Amino acid sequence: MVEEDIRKITGVITAVTPILERLNRKDSLAKIQERIRQIQNTEVKVLICGEFKRGKSSFVNALIGRNICPVDQDICTSVVSIIRYGDTERVIRYFGDLSHVQKAEIPYADIQKYTVGRAEQVQNTLYLEIELPLECLKNGLVLIDTPGVGGLDPRHAFLTTYFLPQADITLFMTDVNEPLTTTELDFYNQKVTRYAKHSAIIINKCDLKTPEQVVEVQQDTVQKIQNHASTSKEPNVIAVSSKFKQAFNQTHVEKMYEKSHFSLIDSELQRLMVAYKEDIIRNIRDDFSDLLEQVIEPIKIQLTQIKMPDPKVLTELKQKETIIQKQLYDLNNPSSEFRIKIQQKITEVREEVINHLNEQSILFSSNGLNKLLQSEQATKENGGKWIGQQLNLALESLGAEIVLELRHAFDRISRIEEFQGMLKYQVKDFSYSIMEVNAENEVPIHRRLMSLVPGMGAGFATNLVVGSLAGVFGFGLPLFIPIAVGLGIAAKSHSDTVRASKVAELREQYQPQITVAMQQLRTFVESRFTEFQQVWIKVVSQRVQEVQTTLQTLMADLNKLSQNQKTILSRKMELERLMNPLVTQKHMIDLILSNPFQAHENKEEKLRQDPNETIC
Repeated sequence: MVEEDIRKITGVITAVTPILERLNRKDSLAKIQERIRQIQNTEVKVLICGEFKRGKSSFVNALIGRNICPVDQDICTSVVSIIRYGDTERVIRYFGDLSHVQKAEIPYADIQKYTVGRAEQVQNTLYLEIELPLECLKNGLVLIDTPGVGGLDPRHAFLTTYFLPQADITLFMTDVNEPLTTTELDFYNQKVTRYAKHSAIIINKCDLKTPEQVVEVQQDTVQKIQNHASTSKEPNVIAVSSKFKQAFNQTHVEKMYEKSHFSLIDSELQRLMVAYKEDIIRNIRDDFSDLLEQVIEPIKIQLTQIKMPDPKVLTELKQKETIIQKQLYDLNNPSSEFRIKIQQKITEVREEVINHLNEQSILFSSNGLNKLLQSEQATKENGGKWIGQQLNLALESLGAEIVLELRHAFDRISRIEEFQGMLKYQVKDFSYSIMEVNAENEVPIHRRLMSLVPGMGAGFATNLVVGSLAGVFGFGLPLFIPIAVGLGIAAKSHSDTVRASKVAELREQYQPQITVAMQQLRTFVESRFTEFQQVWIKVVSQRVQEVQTTLQTLMADLNKLSQNQKTILSRKMELERLMNPLVTQKHMIDLILSNPFQAHENKEEKLRQDPNETIC
């Protein structure tokens, strides 16, 4: 179907190319043609995400038939692996931080070295790009294996969330032996459904259950997803066994492939890839249809005037000009309905982002710092710098999340129909670091002496009690016992004083920096909204200029045509020769992918004709 739709669009473009080139639309046409050429080479990025230990890496290995992603009971993937086609095996490592990413080619054998372990163990690797000469990747399929979310390392969830909006298809992985947790449901509802363009839920390890039990797990998964998301739409849930697929990859025993249910994965990926490319085709179709409409409409207006070359028509055209000018004025008028609509939308999304930032700032400034100060690591050697590192990691994660929120918000506004796809704005990354410091560990002498007083008092009291008992029972005790008691209490009191002083000093060092960092983040957000405001106003101004220029050109042409009847008639025939093919071809282009029932029937027919077609 995709190839057929491309063929249809190409046929329409070929039919109208001479006319569009004659009407000075060569550049716009070339852009459309380039987008069509790129469809066949367009990569489709499929991201696999979910909780840790759900078998994501095993699934990827089984899907492509190669043991690329590390799998073991005792290890967890900690970086993102992007697997795509290449003529030879090649691995590029990207490391550092997202504001300054560095890259270097590494040996294929070192993949596990840079994908398993904590950040320092993988040498701060962010992701790997792995190129493999596999036939199943030749069609543009790109697999993105992500770290498990919900674990103890927040870096894993951050990397997964960062790459999620970049995926074209998202596969959410669960375990047949692990009922969906609240954490998984929250992640699916808040992240997957929000950013995924196309998605499916994969239940892995179905070989551990009977077929009947697997069906129960599928039904339970659907029910929980619907209840948690408060939706009646049933998600697509597929149960598979990576273990059986791996066995098939090694033995080529068809029974293993059937038991793995990977035929369902192949079919679903094929369906989702077609759906994704159809979305691209629809966008091209709509843009090309708009281009034809922009060409047809002025010709229609000219033809209307040619039919009635009298003062009344010219007067009506002048009135139309006045109306258009009024419309253009409204576009520039801050109190117009259009401007108010945009401003309200910006205010709405700004409040959402600011409220989210305020909530996170409170948690960051209070609970976050308190937890770090109360940890044992905080009072150890270089504990202050450790706190600074944790604060910077949390600040980087919060900044990236806010940037994603802004990008999503501005993208929603940019899709408003009145902008006609002209509004383009890219939010830059947020970058700010808290200075890492250590406590001086110096406690004033008077506080040290005061911390010893309780121990001395305790020793004195102990001496009195012991002395009294000795007098009553007639025996004597060594003097060192009350002294030892007093020294022990004094030492404990002194240790607590030193610790409390160190914590207080670290709080004094970091609390103002956190306040400044949060203010910097707020300033960053406000600056982005200010820039966006300037960009959309500029786009409106450009639209005004374009329409004014078109109107002026049209009026000049009509004035010339009205001077000579013969010229008018000749012009009418010329315009009809231009317009009629355009109208016909526009109707044809609008029919492409416009009948979902017919498209569904065609896809089912194709599957009946070739039921063994697979992705990998």
